[in-house]
Amino acid sequence: MRRARQQETEEEASQRRSQNAAQTSRARANETDDQTTHRNALNAARTAACRACETNDEASQRRAANTAQTATSRQNESANQRTTRRSADLARALNRIANESSQETSQRLDAQRSRSARAAVTRRRRTPLLRNAAINYSADSELLDDDHMFIGELSIVCLHCSAFKWPGETEGMCCSKGKVQLPEPRSPPDGLRHLLTASTDDAKHFQANIASYNAAFQMTSFGATSFVQQPGFNPTFTVQGKVYHRIGPAIPAQNQRPSFLQLYFLVLEEQLSSVEAYLII
Repeated sequence: MRRARQQETEEEASQRRSQNAAQTSRARANETDDQTTHRNALNAARTAACRACETNDEASQRRAANTAQTATSRQNESANQRTTRRSADLARALNRIANESSQETSQRLDAQRSRSARAAVTRRRRTPLLRNAAINYSADSELLDDDHMFIGELSIVCLHCSAFKWPGETEGMCCSKGKVQLPEPRSPPDGLRHLLTASTDDAKHFQANIASYNAAFQMTSFGATSFVQQPGFNPTFTVQGKVYHRIGPAIPAQNQRPSFLQLYFLVLEEQLSSVEAYLII
């Protein structure tokens, strides 16, 4: 069989993989719940046995190959495929958590705490190694190959808000242990939904440049409850308390000069007649 596969063309290999995938899909569709559970248990046992026999180099090579394969797959997926994948990942994680026993829950939380502790130790060890790394940066340095740069996989699921987190993040970092509850996002208007989800030329252009469009149409001003005035030369400023992005009404009040967002709605005659507005625009 190995010799036959070595002699396969790319088209023959692709056809064989497609046939195998279709056969596997049909077999899994006809499985009972007990058969699925048994198969998953056998796969998990085989995987654990193989991982236990790996050397450190083999484990590193496997992780690197998995990372490269995942990156290629994510790069080639469409917006709809990305949304479907994230929804499926979330559903699997929630289903696994909902069906776990109290002992499994305790083990999972212990494992999360252990990963967080290891990540904290890694950060402490990394500090002297990377000190002044940005100042002494060299284009020839391979920082991604450094084990100290690996922060783990996005494998932790919050029990309260179902957010995915890295092992080093604290339990309440995302939603303060359920204290912060955000409403469901509203569906965007039809025109914006088309640009976000469609595959037309204008939608692809918008999706590829969405960050630039977002920056170009910023209409808020920065504010803080308290600014700290420090003596001497201050190339930066320091704030205390809460930081805000403020946005005002679209139309200025009567006898009030237009500013910020209101400048977008000035007609041409008003722009030309207002020197201040003209200079700002």
